[in-house]
Amino acid sequence: MAMTPDEAGYVQALEAKVLELEAQIANLEVEIKRLRQEKGLPSGVREGLTFDNRTGTHVDGSKKHFCTVCLNQDKRWELRVEPHGFRCMICKKYYPDPDRPERYDGGGDSDSWLAR
Repeated sequence: MAMTPDEAGYVQALEAKVLELEAQIANLEVEIKRLRQEKGLPSGVREGLTFDNRTGTHVDGSKKHFCTVCLNQDKRWELRVEPHGFRCMICKKYYPDPDRPERYDGGGDSDSWLAR
């Protein structure tokens, strides 16, 4: 089925608008990259991070830990430091820190079967 001249003109106008928007997006991406470089920020979500095998987290140069689960979804969330590890406040995943392990203190009851 052939398009009428009005339909063809409408399609052509839409295609022109799509090309215009794609050009605007490309310009914005260039500007974002320039601003990131100017401010010294990493350009990718993983850039500037290393994987810490001990905790299972990603760490930046200032020793901040980031959630690996959220990082895999192209988001960078700094983990909350807890007494014995780190927790993501977005996905709630907990990462234990082997340098700060939990220790059982016996609960203060010397008659406990665990204290024997």
